[in-house]
Amino acid sequence: MIHELDPRSPGAVEELLPVLRQAVAADLPRHPDPDGGYLGVLATSNPTRERRVFAVRDAEGTIVSFARLQRDLTANRTLAFGNLWTAPEHRDTPTEAALLEQLKAVATEGGCDRLVLDDPANDRNTALHLRHGARVVGSDKRSMLDLKTLDREQFAKWAAPSPANDGYRFEYWTEPTPDQLAAALAVARDAMNDAPHGDLEIEHTPVDVGQQQSAERFAAALGIRGHVVAALTPASEVAGYSNVYAFPGVMPMASVGATAVVAAHRGRGLGLRLKADLTLRVLDLEPHLTSFETWNNEDNEPMLRVNRLLGYELADVWSSFQYDL
Repeated sequence: MIHELDPRSPGAVEELLPVLRQAVAADLPRHPDPDGGYLGVLATSNPTRERRVFAVRDAEGTIVSFARLQRDLTANRTLAFGNLWTAPEHRDTPTEAALLEQLKAVATEGGCDRLVLDDPANDRNTALHLRHGARVVGSDKRSMLDLKTLDREQFAKWAAPSPANDGYRFEYWTEPTPDQLAAALAVARDAMNDAPHGDLEIEHTPVDVGQQQSAERFAAALGIRGHVVAALTPASEVAGYSNVYAFPGVMPMASVGATAVVAAHRGRGLGLRLKADLTLRVLDLEPHLTSFETWNNEDNEPMLRVNRLLGYELADVWSSFQYDL
């Protein structure tokens, strides 16, 4: 009943998509209806992350539940993580429990000592994971910005230079990152290492420029449009950056990848300026978009505060359920 499914094989995404759509409709009312391009991105491995998909079929051969199991290829090699999606009528059944046990077994066989599943923090999901031996190690807030009602004039004011940050030069690109900026961006990406992660233990390693470039080229080949703005110092160091990813096709929601400001440049309003500036730019580049989503750990109050100021509203809360293997 449980088997591994290659998401790149013909018809695989089309088989999985109905389950994802049903699960999203049941648990995430503010999430737009997923399409095949969106699911393909979620399920496909890339140069820095291995992704595997395990599915459960009913007696008629229809997929009723599936999970994405991931491992980073550059760090945290004993940590497996992912998500579980089940059609509502098949939840809390022996098949769903069997899929959980399969994930734990696969992670253990792969040399992992932890399996962390991130799922919407509703009573049903919490009871399911606690019942099977997990504990909660973190909580993330997914917030959404309605682009249809965006006040462009106000965003333009936030995006304008202030006395505290008018010494930075802004550069824009769509990934892959230009070669002359790749190393400076890698240094700035390391600034994300001090972001809160709750009780989840994360190993941080310096960003490898070659791997960063390889992952960006791979994403672009999938049809992902990664739009980036960076604030550069007079010495051409990246003081901060923000990026937004539009999914292949015409999915109406884009995802904010990261907004990071290097410690030495914080307290100058760069985070707000970068996010506001890029929002206006992406609106022009991707006119089909109606919303942005962004993720923040519940302890990351500085960025949550910036997002609330920009108009992001809480859409849902997710818990990280850790199984110690």
